[in-house]
Amino acid sequence: MSQEKELLIFLDKNKHNLKQEDYKHLLNYLEKDEKLRGSGLWKNIKKLSNKAISKISRKEKKIIEKVIPYRNSYNRTSRKTLDRFGNSKIFEMAIVRTPVNKVLINILNTMSLGLFRKMMKVHGYDYMFHLSLIVTLPSNVKIIIEKNAEINITKNFQLGELSEIMDIGTYNKNMISLNELMNKTKTFMGNKLFYDYDAFENNCQNFILSILEANKINQPEYTKFIYQDIDLLYTELENKAAYVSTFSKFSTRMGVLFNRLTGKGTATKSYPLNYGIDTERIIELMAFDDEKVHIVGTTALKSILYPGDFDLFETVKIINMNEFIENFKEKVNTIQVTKNLYLGDIKIGEFPAFEVINKKTYFKDNKLIGYDFNESKETLKILKDIMSLDDETYKKALSMLYKNPDELEFNKMKHFFKFHILRWNIDEINKGYKQIGKVKITLEEALKSNGLFKMDTIGFTRDKFMEFSIIYDLRDKNNKRINNYVVNISNSLEEDIKNYMLNENYYKALKRYFSKLKYEFKRKNVKKEDLEDLVNFFNSEVGILNGVKNDIETLNYIINDEENYDLEKILNTVNSFIYRLSNVYTIEEYLKKEKKINKLLRDILQNQNLNEGKLDKIKDELNKIINLKALEYIKNNV
Repeated sequence: MSQEKELLIFLDKNKHNLKQEDYKHLLNYLEKDEKLRGSGLWKNIKKLSNKAISKISRKEKKIIEKVIPYRNSYNRTSRKTLDRFGNSKIFEMAIVRTPVNKVLINILNTMSLGLFRKMMKVHGYDYMFHLSLIVTLPSNVKIIIEKNAEINITKNFQLGELSEIMDIGTYNKNMISLNELMNKTKTFMGNKLFYDYDAFENNCQNFILSILEANKINQPEYTKFIYQDIDLLYTELENKAAYVSTFSKFSTRMGVLFNRLTGKGTATKSYPLNYGIDTERIIELMAFDDEKVHIVGTTALKSILYPGDFDLFETVKIINMNEFIENFKEKVNTIQVTKNLYLGDIKIGEFPAFEVINKKTYFKDNKLIGYDFNESKETLKILKDIMSLDDETYKKALSMLYKNPDELEFNKMKHFFKFHILRWNIDEINKGYKQIGKVKITLEEALKSNGLFKMDTIGFTRDKFMEFSIIYDLRDKNNKRINNYVVNISNSLEEDIKNYMLNENYYKALKRYFSKLKYEFKRKNVKKEDLEDLVNFFNSEVGILNGVKNDIETLNYIINDEENYDLEKILNTVNSFIYRLSNVYTIEEYLKKEKKINKLLRDILQNQNLNEGKLDKIKDELNKIINLKALEYIKNNV
């Protein structure tokens, strides 16, 4: 996208912030300048130095700067650091200055047609310095505080060979916490100056000086060490090439946005850039603030070719619970009436009295601790009456209640007995309560319980129907968790793996194993090669088979649970199975069944009948082959 188009987009989004005459002036200026339109911002930054751009006057410069967005919060790294160490008292402080990377100097020099370096020499600058602050916390934890394009607060840093350090000797140890240091600085600077960055007018040295001034710990020698007076250089640059500072600011802010959108340097997809607008539309309907949604699981990985569904996570801050509940009701009802989007399972909270197996029960040294068979059996009898369990369900539940279970049997029990997990339908959500026999549970009570808050939908995206699941992490105004659903990730994944293996669902066991490896990889306990091997397996022809199988399960949900579904879209999805499965040519077990599966698919398309069980037959055939290949992989590699 050309920089002219980028500016037009920002101009259109922010025109309400501009005077009408300014808006029209800049719009006309950008649209009439054909030379400017040919300049690509990201493809070749050197093109910024052409004469078309140098024609930007100070008037256009000021108008442009009105529509350039700036960050108004910490980035994720800084937030995590402050969450973890913010309340720790600062033991020591030091100022660090490091010569600015030559790449940045070269870019500014290129943009100004060689003027920037000439002015550096005229004004006596051999180096331009980057300034930062290092604070030492208890247990010798060192944190760097700096401002580049964004404020960066992290314990992961490395000083350059040419870095110079000046200790702040006047600082009283344990006088202030890290949070207090930053909050006083933000109050001192104001939000815009605090979060924003400008290479000339609001840079790293202004930021570090403001920290010292705001916290009343500055001294003349610190100012001398920090401050480079570039006012004369800046003024001269403005007079001779006003566009340079504007476009360095524009490039800096856009660069921050661009890197955040593209997920530069990571193997994950970035939302919304790497997802279609149909996916974005569904996520916007499900989320309270789609900008705070994290896409997790294999769908978020660029390396996975055949993702099956969307797993989402959103932290939601609640100021007023009643307003939140009304917003959620509106959200659910909107989803209900949206074409080609279907509500699935909605889990909100838990009711501890309905627990058949005590949550605190666990295995240790091959011995089950905290399990009382008679107590669990008695609870089940009570639930039969309260929940009106039919005889078949109750008989099945009794058979699942082992008297002296081993670890695998206990794991199986935990996955079966989930009567305490509250599932809600749209009528119950609209009423604001759930009635189970004589027990009435309000929506607010459920939201405040120590249970999961999760909503599933099925939506049409990527030319097929896919499942979307979102977990809401509710927080109060002090960022304290409201629905305190606690899970040990490592243990949970281990349990899932055992349960899937027990039920001979080997492919899902491998998916959980992959999640476990990813979790451990972040803690440097797993080799990258182990992850790559599994990725190759998921991207193989087995992944194609599994993708079709998952899509059949999704279609079955719509066909069986929804009255008014889009038959044409479903038949188009079924038709796509033929094309997708035609790419499987090395799995002998599938090739032996290929004619049979293709005949079933063609019968469905020709008769347009989805209720004869043919999709289930195809799903069962594929599932056998998928799990056979997954078991082979497990035996050979795990």
